[in-house]
Amino acid sequence: MQVEKCQRNLDAFYSLTSSPEAEVLSEVLERTADGCRDELALVFTSKVLVFEANADDDSLSVSSKDVAEFAERGTFQDSRSLIWQRFIGKPFGWGWATVNQQGYCDGGLLSFESAMPAVSLEVMASSIEIALVFPEDELGRQSSGYWSVGLVENGELAPRHPQREITTAPSGPTNRLKLEEALASACFAERD
Repeated sequence: MQVEKCQRNLDAFYSLTSSPEAEVLSEVLERTADGCRDELALVFTSKVLVFEANADDDSLSVSSKDVAEFAERGTFQDSRSLIWQRFIGKPFGWGWATVNQQGYCDGGLLSFESAMPAVSLEVMASSIEIALVFPEDELGRQSSGYWSVGLVENGELAPRHPQREITTAPSGPTNRLKLEEALASACFAERD
């Protein structure tokens, strides 16, 4: 059963790459229930990838629909995750289905503009969790040190590196998302 589910997830990803025109991400929507993100919809040029957390086994189902057939749009809201901002306007690259040690298809990886995975989606406690994925060299790992998280003067967390000065720190209440974005910004700025 799980092998079939993983294949359906892969088929949904393939539907985005099988057309001659690139499918460009235009918006990301989500649906939450009881504080859990149980569905995520990535809207592309002509297709919508819908990710659904299955509460029974914490697995992930992925389906593909034509934009015109996406009648559920009104039941979704704009995604709260800032991770998607960097990928809006970018073409879909590749999609991978992940399988845990118990054989459940409980996540996926997505790339945009290249074959390098950029976003991880994992179902944990019936909620779809979103994370950025960085290649080792983009994280700033060098023989002289690693990126880490440090406390700055105003009591907030910010990315740090022993040989680099980070001038932007998250503002407002400290939370994981702001920290993720600050670290991502610092890493991408270093790459550019």
